[in-house]
Amino acid sequence: MRVFLWSSSFDTLNEEELNARHAQSLVFARVLNGKLYEAHKMIKNWYLSNRSIANKYNTLLNDETRGALKDLNRYFGSNNLIKDVRNKYAFHYLHHEITKIFMKRPTEDELVFYLCPDSRNHFYYSADTIVNDAMLEAIEPGDREQAQVRLQEETIKVTKWLLRFLQGYIDIFMKQYFGRTLKEMGPRRF
Repeated sequence: MRVFLWSSSFDTLNEEELNARHAQSLVFARVLNGKLYEAHKMIKNWYLSNRSIANKYNTLLNDETRGALKDLNRYFGSNNLIKDVRNKYAFHYLHHEITKIFMKRPTEDELVFYLCPDSRNHFYYSADTIVNDAMLEAIEPGDREQAQVRLQEETIKVTKWLLRFLQGYIDIFMKQYFGRTLKEMGPRRF
């Protein structure tokens, strides 16, 4: 999430840096949304579906951890932005939506690619921009700025819920098997 937020903050940059930062922030957002969806799916399939594990740990979770799990389940229990981004733009593309956005581009628009002597540093800006534009149009039709705000806000909210649940669960697990929470064990910075 930190890379997504860092790449979303634009200070004074030249046009090329601004283009790259903006496109990359949305690439990070697409991948992060896919990972959030998959993390909840794992929790649902492994933790919630396994009655013996859920019964054992649910009573040990604190209110904040239980609340975070409840928020995650409520969010993912209905149609949501993260699921849509994951299914349509993170790991799979809906070709008809991307083609529609590509065909709307004015014919005078240039396709932009940043090429470097080392091909590992090439950046195919236009390719990512087309996918990002399709995603943003699907989130908030006709309002790219509001779509980005909504994408960022929902991504941050769900990430916080996931981290709260995981931290609470890990603390219970650590205490049960190692006698202390991670914080009590005195984690070290490297």
